[in-house]
Amino acid sequence: MLIKMEGKRIVRAVCSFLIPGIGQFLNGHFGRGIVFLIIFIGLLIALSAVLGRVLIAYVIGIVYRLLIAFEAYYSYDDF
Repeated sequence: MLIKMEGKRIVRAVCSFLIPGIGQFLNGHFGRGIVFLIIFIGLLIALSAVLGRVLIAYVIGIVYRLLIAFEAYYSYDDF
């Protein structure tokens, strides 16, 4: 049972890393997932427009996605 739960946590974290908010949706936290997805899109648009550097926006986006993936991993409830 513990290994199965750990696998679900990892899947949700990977999903959330690929598309921020998806892991939260899978965890049943729909509001949180929408907020994280909107923040991610806004962050990329704002950083690309203000800095004019897509690479910097991409690196900051990766860091944000890692944080969201960790949140999805640790907020998993076996319901």
